Amino acid sequence: SAAPANLAFAAGADTIAIVREWERKQKEADDKRAAAEKEAAEQRAAARTAETRTTAAAMKELMRQQRAADEATLRAAADKVAKAATDASDAKHRATAMENKLNLEKVKVGRLERELREAQAEVRALQGKLAAQARDCAARELQYAEMDKILGTLRGGRLQ
Repeated sequence: SAAPANLAFAAGADTIAIVREWERKQKEADDKRAAAEKEAAEQRAAARTAETRTTAAAMKELMRQQRAADEATLRAAADKVAKAATDASDAKHRATAMENKLNLEKVKVGRLERELREAQAEVRALQGKLAAQARDCAARELQYAEMDKILGTLRGGRLQ
């Protein structure tokens, strides 16, 4: 009978569709994770560069002004150092936020992987049911063929 073969083909097509959908979702999650990691690394590098540059510039300004002993200029330099420290701290906070976003993406990937495992288990269960139905169907076909043979023999008047 063609019915078991058609059922098996449909189950195989469903399996392929499920796997392809998971692969697409996995690629999207991987792309998001890579972009988040790259952005976090750039934020950290920018924070380090800004901190280094602003600290060096502020220290140079302080020493020049100390030599001149100009109190008003020293106060302005101190304000610049404080602003530079604030800017560096803000950059560090942005980098931390990006790392948190990356961790959320990792959690999403884990959930997608779990959903895939569940879907694969469901596919395996359906394939098992389909195989059992195909075996039952084949057994019935054999019984029907045997009955047809017996009926044909009875109609012919010869029972063997």
